[in-house]
Amino acid sequence: MSEIIFEEELEKAKAKLYDGSAIAKMTIINVKRFKKYVDELSKKEKIYGEELKDKIHKEYNDMLYDYLKISGTGIVQKQVQALKTVNNNSYILDKIYEKIKDKDLTKINFEENLKKSTGKEEEFEENEISAELNWIRNESKFVSPQLIEKYKKSITEKNNEKRKMYQEEIKRKIVSKDAIKILDIFVGNTEKEKLARGLKYREKELEQFMLKEQKEQFKKAGEFLQKNNLLNIYVRMQNKDYEKMEMPGMKYTEEEVEKIFTDDYIDKLEPFQLAMLNAFWQNRFTKEAIDFGEKLFIFDTLNLWENYKKVELDEEKIKEILQKEKICDDIFYSIKDNIQEKIQEETFSYGLINLNNVSEQLKSDYKKYFDEKLPESDNILTQDLEYGQNKRNVESVVYRAKTSMVQELLLDIEHNHNITNWGYVPETRFGKNSIQKHKKHILISIDYPGFNMPLRLHLEKEVVENLINIRKNSTVIPIYEGDQDFNYRGENLTTKLFMPLTEQGESEIIKQNKNINATDSRYGYIKHLGNLITKKVKSIKKMYPTRYVDLKDGTEGIKTKDNKFIPDKPIDENNKVR
Repeated sequence: MSEIIFEEELEKAKAKLYDGSAIAKMTIINVKRFKKYVDELSKKEKIYGEELKDKIHKEYNDMLYDYLKISGTGIVQKQVQALKTVNNNSYILDKIYEKIKDKDLTKINFEENLKKSTGKEEEFEENEISAELNWIRNESKFVSPQLIEKYKKSITEKNNEKRKMYQEEIKRKIVSKDAIKILDIFVGNTEKEKLARGLKYREKELEQFMLKEQKEQFKKAGEFLQKNNLLNIYVRMQNKDYEKMEMPGMKYTEEEVEKIFTDDYIDKLEPFQLAMLNAFWQNRFTKEAIDFGEKLFIFDTLNLWENYKKVELDEEKIKEILQKEKICDDIFYSIKDNIQEKIQEETFSYGLINLNNVSEQLKSDYKKYFDEKLPESDNILTQDLEYGQNKRNVESVVYRAKTSMVQELLLDIEHNHNITNWGYVPETRFGKNSIQKHKKHILISIDYPGFNMPLRLHLEKEVVENLINIRKNSTVIPIYEGDQDFNYRGENLTTKLFMPLTEQGESEIIKQNKNINATDSRYGYIKHLGNLITKKVKSIKKMYPTRYVDLKDGTEGIKTKDNKFIPDKPIDENNKVR
């Protein structure tokens, strides 16, 4: 690990907060809102000062810890993605089977392989196929060939009476679903056929487990947002947009939003619907949980717990605190691989970072600088680094989970005939899109009928590129059609609230689509919302991408009827109209 220089970290923090005044002003608004939350809790519990501080800190850390306990599905999501790829592409199964068929698989620790994986899908594909093949070879020692033959007849016999007779005989001898599953796998004639059947069962089993965990994650996110009165804020913001667009039938109540996080509602959702909702709300939860931690950090740094009602927040002070937080985050990520001790919990593990290697010079420079800027705080670097570890753990876990969820969505899109419009949003500025500007994250947008707004999420470009390349042997994806439709009189109408579309909302979209005039400034927005309805209406045409982008270099272009990508011709600078 190279030496960390405080002055360099300070400059990096200042650069990240390049629009410091605007960020500080927004932070002050958020802290004022947080003050109300603190005050309400203080009055309700009749606690003050240190006791109040300890309670809020404990509740926050307990919430993060509980969330971490049910967030260990990242690996399972990778397994499911790998199995989907294999089960939908027989040539991948053929290739890996030929590679491993002569190996002694009994000596492989498949669980350890998962933990040590670098995250590449090819590793998960080979591990899942190897594990399933090893299981089949072990089970073959105990499965009765006669029983397999009878089971085969029970599903292939053309004579109805004979088939029923075989089925009754199987029922008498076999009572458990697991035994039926094993027989169904072993009716394959060759080892590879049995493997293919077994992998399909494996995918279903892991999906069921993952679905259960995702439901719990979704509920936890809703609990946090509801407790902190954030759902009410999102409802008001989204309804304000609907008022601007003169669409009263699209409005939501806070009660309607709270309902989607209940067991009764969640249990009725299709897996794909849950994945869509989870992708948005987990992302929102992460941002708010991190923001909550930031407000705690501000309260602690300025010692506001005793006198938060009286203190007026100073913009320059807030800038200094945000710089301090950024420095701690950057130093943390620089030293995070230097683990002192690994703690293994039931569903996840985490490392305790060795802070002994933080240099005395760095600690001294940090304290000297912030003692001058923030004398209210102790400014002890090691304490400040420890302070935010829970918050950073959750940020890392949830963003990984969100990425995996969206990967699932991207995998399912090609099989989902309801989705006609999805893709990359270029976010072009000064003639270059986000890929050409070498941005780490790209914006993906999806129109899924039955929801009130498009799902928009920033994802790591490399993750999307690798996934598409593995599935399609290409890095070209659609450019999302109609992103400009959500720009109304110079304002971007973003998705503040992502909800299942109500019957009233769908009727509103249909009515507005029929009546809107092409000269109306709301025209693009209302026509685009027509792509989100579930009913077939002749006058409302589905939207399809017309342009495409190569994720490797950001080259944009079109596709021919035979699916060939044709890049745009470069602009000849000499022939430009000046």
